[in-house]
Amino acid sequence: ISHPEMRSILTDVLREVIEVFERPPYLHLGGDEMEVSIPCFKELGQTMFNYQQFEDMLSDILKELNYPEDQVIRWRETGLSGASESEMQTIRAKKRAGAINHWWHDTPGK
Repeated sequence: ISHPEMRSILTDVLREVIEVFERPPYLHLGGDEMEVSIPCFKELGQTMFNYQQFEDMLSDILKELNYPEDQVIRWRETGLSGASESEMQTIRAKKRAGAINHWWHDTPGK
């Protein structure tokens, strides 16, 4: 997140994907792998990067590229990676770029 070229790299990649696929009706941007990194940061004795800042940047980039967030799909975090329940509640409470949740191991409402 702190790399000076992060925003321009993400913008270039997303722009190219949108162009190559001729403005696809849906764009899946993942997002579940973030929770997998929590134990790695803990093991190294480091604090994870500001994930909300990354999501805000991603949302801004989508707006700049005029790609509607209601066509952006994201994995819903499930907590299967070893993150504590309180960490998962914090992650789930964050505003994420994209409006469509893609469920993996569980279902909405459970």
